[in-house]
Order: sequence, then C-alpha cells, then structure tokens
Amino acid sequence: MTPAVVAGAGGAQLRRVRGTGTLLACLGTVGVLFSTGCAGSASGVAQPFTPPPSATASGNPSTTPSSRTLVLTKYGAFWSHLTAVSEAAAADRRQMLSAFATNPALDSLLNGMATADRKGQVFYGQNTPRPRLTRLSDQDGVAVVDDCQDSSHAGLAEKSTGRHLTVGVPRNHVVVTMHRGDDGQWRVAFVSYTRTKC
Repeated sequence: MTPAVVAGAGGAQLRRVRGTGTLLACLGTVGVLFSTGCAGSASGVAQPFTPPPSATASGNPSTTPSSRTLVLTKYGAFWSHLTAVSEAAAADRRQMLSAFATNPALDSLLNGMATADRKGQVFYGQNTPRPRLTRLSDQDGVAVVDDCQDSSHAGLAEKSTGRHLTVGVPRNHVVVTMHRGDDGQWRVAFVSYTRTKC
C-alpha cells in the first residue's frame, strides 16, 4: 500500500500502492513499507498456517478469551510501533522490535528499514488495524490474524524534508501469522499482503 513517487509534467505525485506491508516486502521488510506486487514466501513475508480442525478460534475448547485478547493486543502494538522504530537509530531497532516481532519477520523488517536508510527514507503515520482472529492454537503457539487495515495515513517519507513519497489505501488486506515465544509472548512472524479485497 505504499505508493511510489511518479514524476510527471506536474511534478512528483503520490501513487497509492496496496499494502502497507507491500512497502516492507519490496524493501526486504514487513509493514508500512510493502509495495504492490511483492508476495510472501520463504523470505519471511508470509506463511500459510492450516491448523487441525480442533485448533480454530471458535472450535478449540482450550482457547480462552484471554488468549485471543493477548494475540490481538500484541498484534495492534506491532503496527503502532513501526514508525517509531523506523525513526530510531539503526542500532536500537532490533531491541525495540523484538518485543513485537520474531524471525523471519523481524529480520525482514530490519533489512527493509536499512534499505530505507540508504535511500534517505523513513516510515510515517500509522496503519489502523481492523483485525479478526481466524485461527488460534494454544497448544502449538500459533495464531492467524486476518486484517482489513486502513493504511491511508501511512507510507514512506523523505527523511530530510518529511515529504511523503508513498501512501497506503483505506482497505488493505493483510494476513499475519503470529507465534508464541518461550517467554509466553505473542509476536508477528509472517506478514502477507494478499491480492484479495476486504
């Protein structure tokens, strides 16, 4: 959902790109930086998860409301922290992000931010999630969130001037796989910007 700058007769313009994560994927990251046409794979942007029928959020007796709340709270926190992490010193980013993301998404995001640094770019704004928990397996420590987020107030900006280079779309379909770590905390592990509408 990251638009690219298009030079034309009228000067540079913002172009809308589906997927905030699209920006990140193309930069080698995840989130506000994914650009249209990038797809997830073993590179860490996306991973499908098909739990057994008993592990669905609605059908697993061991899935408690508190588990759902923990997953969705951490999911929202992931998106709300991306811009601040992008603006931080490169040496501080891993520590800041590791509370909300794990590999391969963590390394992918950090690589994308490093690419943006080299281009003199930084994230701006914030994606507004509209998440729906579609799968949750407490036993396996895996959850899947289907999100039709509003990315129309987020994208990439020129670091030196603050000029917006890209902007997202109001309805950005994102599917995220989250893993629960040994410390009991849920973190984003894979982000997929789908081509389907939401």
